[in-house]
Amino acid sequence: MRLVGSIALLFVLAAPSVADAKSKRLNIRTTPPGAEIYLDDVAKKPIGVTPARVTIPFGFHEVILLLDGYETVRVKLNVDANTKTIDRTLARLARLKIAAASSASAGATVTVDGRDVGEVPYQGFMVPGRHQVTITKDGYAAFSDWVELRSGEVFGLSVNLQAAASDTGTLFVAADVDGATVKIDGVERGSAPLTLALPAGPVLVEVAKPGMPVWSQTVEVAAGKKAIARALLRPKSGPSGALLVIASVAGTIVEVDGVKTGTAPVTLAGIAPGTHVVEGYRRGYERAQQTVRIVADEQSVVKLDLEVAKERFGKLAVRSSVPGAIVYVDGSSRGRAPVELSNVPLGAHAIIVRKSGFADYQQTCDVTELEPCRVMAELVPLAKVLVTASPMKGRVSIDGKDVGRVPYEGLVAAETHVIRVEAINYEPAEKTVQLVRSEEPRRIHFDLEPTSSSTMAIALREADAFARRKLEYDGATTYTGVPLGPGMNTIDFIVGVPYLLEVRGATGIVDDLAGSVAVRFLERDAGLGAAELAFAGHTGVRLVRALSVGAQAEVFGGTDFSKVVDFGLSLRGLVTLHFGGFGAFTVLLGGAMTHDRWKELPGLELDGSLDGDQTALRLFTGARITWWASDAWAIFGAFDYTLAAEDRRLLREVLFGALEDTPRVAIHLGATYAY
Repeated sequence: MRLVGSIALLFVLAAPSVADAKSKRLNIRTTPPGAEIYLDDVAKKPIGVTPARVTIPFGFHEVILLLDGYETVRVKLNVDANTKTIDRTLARLARLKIAAASSASAGATVTVDGRDVGEVPYQGFMVPGRHQVTITKDGYAAFSDWVELRSGEVFGLSVNLQAAASDTGTLFVAADVDGATVKIDGVERGSAPLTLALPAGPVLVEVAKPGMPVWSQTVEVAAGKKAIARALLRPKSGPSGALLVIASVAGTIVEVDGVKTGTAPVTLAGIAPGTHVVEGYRRGYERAQQTVRIVADEQSVVKLDLEVAKERFGKLAVRSSVPGAIVYVDGSSRGRAPVELSNVPLGAHAIIVRKSGFADYQQTCDVTELEPCRVMAELVPLAKVLVTASPMKGRVSIDGKDVGRVPYEGLVAAETHVIRVEAINYEPAEKTVQLVRSEEPRRIHFDLEPTSSSTMAIALREADAFARRKLEYDGATTYTGVPLGPGMNTIDFIVGVPYLLEVRGATGIVDDLAGSVAVRFLERDAGLGAAELAFAGHTGVRLVRALSVGAQAEVFGGTDFSKVVDFGLSLRGLVTLHFGGFGAFTVLLGGAMTHDRWKELPGLELDGSLDGDQTALRLFTGARITWWASDAWAIFGAFDYTLAAEDRRLLREVLFGALEDTPRVAIHLGATYAY
């Protein structure tokens, strides 16, 4: 009856979940934690911050996870009774920082992958990967470049916009015969070789000479650049000449009709007769150019005289937010800020502004003739940081840059940083911290978690599983509600009435399921009665630490090897109170069905015959008490009381002797060995 009450109690406890069937409570976790949780729309108020347990109505929804500095995660799911947990690892975003290397660049529009994101100076988070960055401003040539951003990286870009160039380019047209007429978009413009200034864009170039096929090609003219068209009118098997090119400067690169042909001195064969343009150039020298006429079967000679390029200079001005900072240009000290230089060679220069107690300011500055380069260095104070970890191993990176091994102590800018620790066999860990200038170092500690495949993680999981299993199955026997756990085994030795002797072996098969086999002997007037073999299954669960419920089913059969055969089955429900690992008290309610057959047994005459068979039903209750004397041995006592039963004649008259009624009480004592 108590089992029936327990089942009713379970239904009562389950009632709220039935009433609340239109929604589901979900566990939502993120790595790292702290992400805001939105349901279906980020314009609404967040429903929690990870880790959290939130209630979501049944149906199709989108759970949105937002954490500053990390990629937004959107989880689409159909929430139903089986939905339990959302667990996501958030990918860290890259940070893009764009600085103005000149005053002209300030305020320029920043476009990333075709989408306007802000103005220079710009700072924002980006999804890791390849992105096209474009900087535009009215009156200036657009700057465009591809950048490769990595997770957690801070990518700096310094931009110096140049005044917009003319929207025209240059087209050079050469031909392998003299006097060939050149047409541009159908309009005759002269004879090859020919150099023209044209609007930027595609043009149709046609080169023709009487008696030869017309040569045509579409050429793309780019603003501020030179395009080359080389018309081949002469048959490939026609006559040719040779050309020797020498130069006043060794290593001069030679181009003929805009095509690179080698380094002077160079001899070129197979040149088509006619007029050709020869050019030479080398770094540090002005470009030289000559026109030469090639005659069939003859060699012409061209000498290129290169003059030293005149060095041009621009202006550079560097100021600092902190007085007395030292300014370095291309590694050389130029004094304390402010610094103004008027003899700086044109081109890109590396600027470093340095002062003790402050982080170095670094920038690339592009000096042009049109406008001086101006740098305003905002120096950030240094902060002391001490990075430790448990275990004390791994490497430390700050803002994506490796700085050393754990423990790490150093100076970094007093601003927000992403500090990360990575160690073999451990999950990477990182924190975003705001550092301030202080005499004492800011200690940042990481408790590293072993990776799922590491030896330590496996050992921890096994230890945790062992601890859970011990807690779940501690004190379990064949006489408790919770059965033996997987890998647990017991042997029971039992004496009593009506079974004079019983030996039972039991083992845990899987979680919450055990099996057993027993050999036992019924008592009889003159000694042992029938020997029985029994097989049982045992299932159950521990509701709380001190309470478990279970059920057992058993089939059995036996014989006295002469005149008696019996078999049957029984079902039991068990409720157990556990007293830690010291003992347990179990109450049960069960029923059994037996079928006995006998032959030529005096006193059991049926219908005038000494042979007979009988089926009997029995309803009983009982109690079991167990005490563990050690980790391996326990002793127990048990009794069963028959609530209602049919008279089992074989048990009453043969096995116990001549009794008026079938015994209603059965008693057993025994010991259990666990291994």
